[in-house]
Amino acid sequence: MSFERLVERVSYLLEAYGRHGSPADYAYRLSELCALADELGVPGLCDYGKRSLEQWVKEGKSQGYILSKLKEWCDLLVDKAPLLREASEDLRRRIATPDDLKQLQPPQPGGVILTRSVIVKRGASGRLYLELRNDTDFRAVVTRVVFDGDVKLALPLGFIEVRPRSSALIEREVLVKSDPSYVEVSFKQVGGENRLKGGVSLRLAEKAVDYRELLGKPVEALRSASSVEACRERVTTRERFGEWEAYCKLSEGGFSETYLATRGKEWGVVKVAREDPESRRAIEREYDILSSAKGLPGNVRAHVVEVIDHGVSAVGLPYIVLRYYPKGNLLSVAGRLDEKSALAVLLQIGGTLMELYTRGIIRKHGDLKPENVLIDDEGRPVIADFGVALEPRYTMRSQATTPGYGCRADDERADVYALGRLLVDMIRGVEAPEDSVPASLSTLVRASRAKRGDGSCDPANIPRMEEFIKVVQDRLLLF
Repeated sequence: MSFERLVERVSYLLEAYGRHGSPADYAYRLSELCALADELGVPGLCDYGKRSLEQWVKEGKSQGYILSKLKEWCDLLVDKAPLLREASEDLRRRIATPDDLKQLQPPQPGGVILTRSVIVKRGASGRLYLELRNDTDFRAVVTRVVFDGDVKLALPLGFIEVRPRSSALIEREVLVKSDPSYVEVSFKQVGGENRLKGGVSLRLAEKAVDYRELLGKPVEALRSASSVEACRERVTTRERFGEWEAYCKLSEGGFSETYLATRGKEWGVVKVAREDPESRRAIEREYDILSSAKGLPGNVRAHVVEVIDHGVSAVGLPYIVLRYYPKGNLLSVAGRLDEKSALAVLLQIGGTLMELYTRGIIRKHGDLKPENVLIDDEGRPVIADFGVALEPRYTMRSQATTPGYGCRADDERADVYALGRLLVDMIRGVEAPEDSVPASLSTLVRASRAKRGDGSCDPANIPRMEEFIKVVQDRLLLF
């Protein structure tokens, strides 16, 4: 490892473990710095630190004592490993006073929990999924995984850690000669080695989940959603759009205004263009896309908002009339879906978009967000608002994107980026950080939400929709 890489790693560690409030955090950072010192040819510091920390914990030393020793450890690093001087001095400065910290406690039994143990079988092989939650202030390093049946890891386990106050998902290929009933996981923490034992759930995957089988089917978590009050404001003057009479205004967008309207006993949503040429083209483009979607198979068409009329208003503005969905959109269920339901919804949205791509109707939707995924009476997600969708015959236009959802990519990777955020919204809520999802879904979210250093999306590292759907299908086997 080069000196430059070592320095980069030190900087990363100081940022990655930015939590404060326990001496264990600082001790962990120091142990990492000592490991680097060992690589630089200054051996022995790590052994000293590990033995010391374990001894302090076992003896129940006070937080003041531990902090003073940690500062001495920093001084030792400064003296013995000059390359790490700046990082060590910075860490010493960041160690708070005893009054700001909680008493350091040894890891308690039950502090690390095995929350999921699943083997997805494919003949004599399979894939192991182990999810562990660490509720302690110390990292846990997994050292061994054994089963009661004849099951072996296809490759060595490798280094696996579960950071303090977090969860981790272990995924490994396994060879299965006889079905196991339980798994035992050994892990190390300060103070010694521990074991966890849990039952193993077996999933047969000779026939993998196929998104096509889910298209058109209700999702129970959406079926139970209540109707929502959609009206933003009642119209005070009678306004007509052909046979449709406006009842109330629903929303205003960059290209259009929408109204809840009636035609006799039938309800519909009138979407009328603004006066500028681009808005007119957006409404006309959306009508063309939705008209083309009418040729899709019924199970796919169920997930695309239905256009039921179109025309030109009395003042010459083009409009379209869409089916009205009383249950509203995904905002009404945000933060309330379990992982299985959220993945099913994700597959239905992504699968429908795949059908639109492959049939040459659109290249990308470009504006996926909770407000643009409606819920029909049966409990199925319905994709709406194709006003900025990019058709195959066009190259990317200059367009605004919704913060947090938009990605300036001219193909389906823009939609994959938005779907990753929708997954967070459905499980944790629209204000939740992306790293708040369960460990079983964190890899999926990170892959779809690839970002550059400035925080903008990175299309080059976002998977295509087909690849993304395959991963979602595999994840669904866990539940």
